[in-house]
Amino acid sequence: MRFHVLYRQGPNPPAEAVDDLARGSMDWAQQLLSSGKMETTSLFADGGGFAIFNADTPEELLQLIHSNPSSAYLRHEARPCLSAPDPSQREGAVPGLDDLRSNFGDTLNLADQIVAQRSAGGGGTPPAGGGGGTPPAGGGGGTPPAGGGGTPPAGGGGTPPSGGGGAPRRP
Repeated sequence: MRFHVLYRQGPNPPAEAVDDLARGSMDWAQQLLSSGKMETTSLFADGGGFAIFNADTPEELLQLIHSNPSSAYLRHEARPCLSAPDPSQREGAVPGLDDLRSNFGDTLNLADQIVAQRSAGGGGTPPAGGGGGTPPAGGGGGTPPAGGGGTPPAGGGGTPPSGGGGAPRRP
């Protein structure tokens, strides 16, 4: 099963460890790319990055993620990937969906519970709640203090003077 893993900066590593962590993470990614356990990886200009992993179980995915020497200093969000429907298949079929449900049902249920808890509690950053959205439905827009403010992606949006402004903040 393929997974998209989004990496965001977590706690800052000790300054003296940064070079070793960067080298170790590059070696880690190269090994996984060579083995086929990772299809691709990329860094974002404003911090963080993503990777596409191939894992047979949720446990294997977590093991792959946490084998990165920098994992203690990163936050990650993993999502299972489904293949795009093949026109030659029956109408409405989504390849991989049955496999996803049978192998990762507990993980999907846990993800649904987390989303429901975050939605009930409000606040937080998208997609958990708060911020995001498009005026007038919610989120950014407007001129401070009436609305907007903040910096994307947690809130704001748009460009001055309509709201938002500033550089994207690092989550």
